[in-house]
Amino acid sequence: MIYTFLADISRLDLDAALNLQKEKITAYGHFEKKIKKIPCGKINAPKMGDEIVSHILSGEDITLRRERCGVYLLLSSVMVEMFGGMIAINREPNGRPFFDKSSEVRFSISHSSDAVAVSISTDGPVGVDIEGEISPQRAERLEKRFFSELTINDRNIDVTYIYCILGRDGECNFYPFNEEKEHLMAKTDLGVVALDKTDLNCCFSAKWTLYEATMKCGGGGFTSLPCLGMLLLETKANTKKICINGVVYYITTATAV
Repeated sequence: MIYTFLADISRLDLDAALNLQKEKITAYGHFEKKIKKIPCGKINAPKMGDEIVSHILSGEDITLRRERCGVYLLLSSVMVEMFGGMIAINREPNGRPFFDKSSEVRFSISHSSDAVAVSISTDGPVGVDIEGEISPQRAERLEKRFFSELTINDRNIDVTYIYCILGRDGECNFYPFNEEKEHLMAKTDLGVVALDKTDLNCCFSAKWTLYEATMKCGGGGFTSLPCLGMLLLETKANTKKICINGVVYYITTATAV
């Protein structure tokens, strides 16, 4: 099963969240290989771990640091609730984060402005990408330079999406779509539209997330670009258009066939 968590971090205060981390003692709980429960309701911000905080602080500007803080707070909260504890994070030479290779849990993260995403899978590799609208001029340049000969196939997968709002200090409020959709659309200005093959071919912003998520699933990130055509044949994906607080984003979750 694949779970993708979307979070609105517009309320997150970077300094407040990191200061709270200094007061927390327990970094990791007892990790369970099986899913303990699916996050729902309010969860206090867990301890992220010193290596994650160092990575957050290494961001070149406050925008990047805040986005990293949001996505890792989300990942930590998800892991504590679903598996009982966080696993130490390693990084490949290209910077791609991963849990210990002996772990059956795979994850992928992405962030864009006030929206962040985390995908969790116990069935194999997973990739996720979330992006805002790409301008027509930039989209035309990117498509001509990198993606002009690629073909998109019908290969949809089932993904359980869960929406989350991060508070000032990093506390998480989780709302499963299937239970809270009407409440979410009324209270948080959240809208969700599933995109099919026709939609993807007409919208480069959506295709960009598909390509990025596919390359992340393949393990190489953008370094996998020369192999992207083959990776598109070897993966399945789920792409959605979402609106959070009036801003449009596109998100794709990809996994191996």
